Amino acid sequence: MGKKQALAAIAHKILINCYHILKYKVPFKELGSDYFTKGQEEKVLLHYKKKLLKMGYKVDVQPIVA
Repeated sequence: MGKKQALAAIAHKILINCYHILKYKVPFKELGSDYFTKGQEEKVLLHYKKKLLKMGYKVDVQPIVA
């Protein structure tokens, strides 16, 4: 996505949020910076594993045990 298209998409999201806040008189609720990426760990992991495989690396990923 290009820079201008990304900015337009963000502006669109902001306008939609403002419309709903004003129309329904609800308080703004901050969802957090990780709202869109939360719950997509497996998808991201698979994406990077495929990229590394194309580059010629074999990857075995295991979670860190605390």
